[in-house]
Amino acid sequence: MLINKRRNDFETFSSKAFLPQSLSFQREEGELTEDGKCYEEDDVEEEEWKEEYFLEMEGEDSYFVEESLSLFDDVPYEMEGNLEEESKTKKMKMEEEKSTDWEDCSLPAIVKNLYREKGITKQYLWQNECLSNLNRFGRNLVVSLPTSGGKTLVAEMMIMKTVLVDKKKVIMVLPYVSIVVEKSNQLNEFGNKLNFNVEGYYGGHGTIPLPHSTHVAICTIEKAHSLVNHLIEEERLIKEVGLVVVDELHMLDENDRGFVLELLLTKILYMGKGGIQIIGMSATIPNVIEIANWLLADCYISDFRPVPLVEMLFVDNSLYSPSGELLRSIPSKENTIQKKSKEMHEIYQLTKEVISNSDQSVLIFCGTKNETQDVASDLAEMFDSPIALIHKEEREMLIQKLKFCNSGGLDPTLCKTIRFGIAFHNSSLTVDERELLEEAYSNRIINVMVSTSTLAAGVNLPARRVILKNMFVGRNLLNNRVYKQMCGRAGRAGIDSYGESVLISKRNQNNQSFKLMNSPLDEVKSCLCISSSRGLKRLVLDAIGGRYSSTKRGILDFISCSLFAYQSSLEDVKKEVEEALSFLKRNAFINIIENTETNEEVIETTLLGNATFHSSFSPETEVLLVECELRKALKNLILEDNLHMCYLITPLWNLPNIEDWDNYEDIFSQLTPVQKRVASLLGVTEGFIGSQALEVKPSSINDPSQSSNLLLRCVTRFYFALVLSDLIEEIPIFQVSSKFKVNRGSLQSLMTSAQAFASQVVNFCRSMDYWSLDAVLSTYCKRLNFGTKMDIVPLLEIPGVKKVRARLLYNAGFRTVRQIALATPEELAKNTKLGPFGDGIARKIIRNAKELLERKAKELREQADELLLKG
Repeated sequence: MLINKRRNDFETFSSKAFLPQSLSFQREEGELTEDGKCYEEDDVEEEEWKEEYFLEMEGEDSYFVEESLSLFDDVPYEMEGNLEEESKTKKMKMEEEKSTDWEDCSLPAIVKNLYREKGITKQYLWQNECLSNLNRFGRNLVVSLPTSGGKTLVAEMMIMKTVLVDKKKVIMVLPYVSIVVEKSNQLNEFGNKLNFNVEGYYGGHGTIPLPHSTHVAICTIEKAHSLVNHLIEEERLIKEVGLVVVDELHMLDENDRGFVLELLLTKILYMGKGGIQIIGMSATIPNVIEIANWLLADCYISDFRPVPLVEMLFVDNSLYSPSGELLRSIPSKENTIQKKSKEMHEIYQLTKEVISNSDQSVLIFCGTKNETQDVASDLAEMFDSPIALIHKEEREMLIQKLKFCNSGGLDPTLCKTIRFGIAFHNSSLTVDERELLEEAYSNRIINVMVSTSTLAAGVNLPARRVILKNMFVGRNLLNNRVYKQMCGRAGRAGIDSYGESVLISKRNQNNQSFKLMNSPLDEVKSCLCISSSRGLKRLVLDAIGGRYSSTKRGILDFISCSLFAYQSSLEDVKKEVEEALSFLKRNAFINIIENTETNEEVIETTLLGNATFHSSFSPETEVLLVECELRKALKNLILEDNLHMCYLITPLWNLPNIEDWDNYEDIFSQLTPVQKRVASLLGVTEGFIGSQALEVKPSSINDPSQSSNLLLRCVTRFYFALVLSDLIEEIPIFQVSSKFKVNRGSLQSLMTSAQAFASQVVNFCRSMDYWSLDAVLSTYCKRLNFGTKMDIVPLLEIPGVKKVRARLLYNAGFRTVRQIALATPEELAKNTKLGPFGDGIARKIIRNAKELLERKAKELREQADELLLKG
C-alpha cells in the first residue's frame, strides 16, 4: 500500500531550533509510522460550588514559601527598583538577539521602508535565520514561540515574497472572524502600496471561486477549506497557490473545528506533493516536532520574547512567584464609601497601581459575560473622579461613535464606564462596537479592558498587566493553554520594559492555581484520534467526492497524509476506514462497484453523497435533516413573506438559548396569517410553545440530552428565523435585541453562522439540481451578508460603505456603483448630507467605487481570456 514515510531524526538549526534531515515527499511500501476556541460560557451561579470544589483541598501541602520574603515586601509599586532593573537587564539581553541584518527575501526596498514607518527597523535574530532559510530552500516551517515573539513578521514577509517574487497566490488561515478582519486590513496597507490584492473570507464575505485578481486570501478555517476544495476541483491549486500560512496551529485538537483544519492540511499535503509551502505558527504546542514532522517541515523552537513576562499569583493581598516565593504584599486600602466585595477590592488595587500612569493599560479576564460587565461597572464606581478628566473629550467622542454605529442605541454600562477609561469586551457587543473599543484601547483612551477568555486568542491587544479574576471559564477550570494565551497578552514590545500577569486565587485553591501555572501544556492530538467515528466518515467521503481516489487502497493513501494516520497504527486506520465505508454505503452516500477487469472494487459517490461533499455537511444527521426540509420546500414554498426562506437558512446547531418562552408565546400570537401558515407547514404549534413557557426549566437544544428532539429544534429554529427576518428588513439591531431578548452580539453571531449555513444549503441545492431553490436562496445569502433589503446590496460592495450610508446614498438617487463612480464629490456630499467632513468622505467613496468597477472589469476580462484559451 502506498503510504507516507517520515523521518524522526533532527539536526540542530540554531541554539533552540531543529530541522528534519530529510524533507523529501516519499511514498513507498511499508507500515504507517506511529509515534492539540475559547468560548464564552453561560453565566452561572459559581461561588457556592467553587467553595465546595476546593473545600477538600484545605490542609494539603501548600506551594507557598512564606519564609522566602523578597525585597519587595510592603514596597509600593512605583518603588520596585530591583524588579525594574532586573527586567531591563533581561530586555537588554533580548535586544542583543536582534540582528543588524535585514533578510529582504528578494523583495523591493520599499518593503523595508514600510516596516520602518511602523517602527520596525531591525529583525530579531531568529526572524533573520528563519527568513534566510525559507528564502533559500522554500521548505515548510513550523514556528513555536511565545505570544509577541515576532511570528507575524515572518509570515508577512513570506506572503509578500510568494506574491511579488514567486508570482503565486497565498492562503492565510486564521481561527476567528475578528482576526481575519484585522489581518486583512493590515495586509491591505502593504497591498495598496505594492500593487497586490487582499480579500477577507469569513461568513458571507469572500468570492468563491478565488478570483484571478486576488493574490492573498485571508480566511477562517471553514472558508479556507471551501476555497481549497474549489481550487482543486478547477485544477488551479498547484498551478496558482504557492503558500499556505496557518496561525494558531494548535487548534488542530479543537473538538468543533480541528477536524476541518486537519482535513485542509491533509489535502494540501496530498495534492501539493511538496509544491505548496506550508508555514504553521503557534505558541502552545508542546509536541511541535511531531507536528512539524507530520507536515514535512523544518521546526523552529524558542522561548524568545521581546518583553520579559513576570507571572504572579495573588492571594490575600500578597503576590507570589510560580514557585511559591512571596514577592511582595500590597497594603489593603478599604474603600469606606463603596461597599464592594473583597474580590473587587483586590481587582481595584491591582488595577489602580498600574493605571496611575495614564499611559499604562490593564487587561482583566473574567469567566463569564455577566462578570465582565459587573467588574467594569464596579471599577468605574470605585475610581476617583479625577480619572474621568483624562481624555475626557476623546471618551465623549467614543460614546457618540458607539451611538452612531447602533443607530442611536448605547449600552448603559458602557456609557458609564467609558468616562472612567474602562470598557468591557464580550460576545454581547456588536462587531462595530468591539472594533471601536479595541481602537480606543490601543490609543490609550481606554486604559482598562474587562474581557472574557475569547480575547486571549483574538485581536492583538497587549497590556502592561494582565489580571485573571479567577481560574474558571464558566463552570470549567481554565486549561493551561488558555492560561498561557492570556498571560501572553502582557507586555507591549517597544513600550514596556516588562509585562505582568496576575492570577487571583483563594488560599484553599492554591494547589490548583500553582498547578495551572506550572503544568506542561497538553500535546496536540488529532481530533480523529480522540473521536474518530464521526470525522472519519467525512474524511472518507471527501476522498471519494473530491476524486482523490476511487479505491480502498487510494483512500488509505489519501488518509495516510492526515495527522490521524500519523498518530495511529495501521490496523486502527484500516478498521476505521472500513466502518466509514460501510456506513456511507448503507446510507446511500456511495456505490461500490466490482471492476471485472481489475478485480478491484471501484467506489463512487451518489447524487446525495456528491451534494454532501460539496456542501460540507456532516453525513450523519445534518445532511439528512437538510434534505428532508428542502424536499418539503420544493412542494410547498411560501414566498409571500421572508419567514420560510429565513427558516431554511437558520443553522441547525449552535443557536442561542431561548431565554423567555413567555415572550415567544406573545410574539407567536401576533404573527401575520402568512407567518402562521409557515408555522403550521413546519409543525410549529402555539401549544408546544405554551407548554415550554410553563416549565420551570424549559428544554434547550444545547442540552446534549435534547439533541434528538426534532420538534424542539424546529420550534427553536423558527424563533430565530423570525429574528433573521426582522434583521434583513433593516430593523435596528437594538429593537430586535429588545423584542426577542437576545443580546446584540449574539444577533450578529447568528447572522454570521446563518451566512455560512446558507452557503452550504445553496451548494447542496446546486449539486442536487434544486435550481429553483438555489436561485431564491442565493438572493437571501447576499441579504444575510449585509443584513439589508436587496435594493442596497450592490452599494454595500463598495469598501467603507456600510448599511446606514448605503441607505442614504440610495435614497439620494445614487442607486448603482456606476452612478456613484461618475458623481462629483460636491454632488455626493450635498445630496447625502455627509456633514462637515463630507467632501473628504465623498472622495473616498467615489474612489472606492471606481476601484470596485475596475476590479470587476478586470476579473471579467480574465474570465473571457480563459474561455477563449480553452476554446
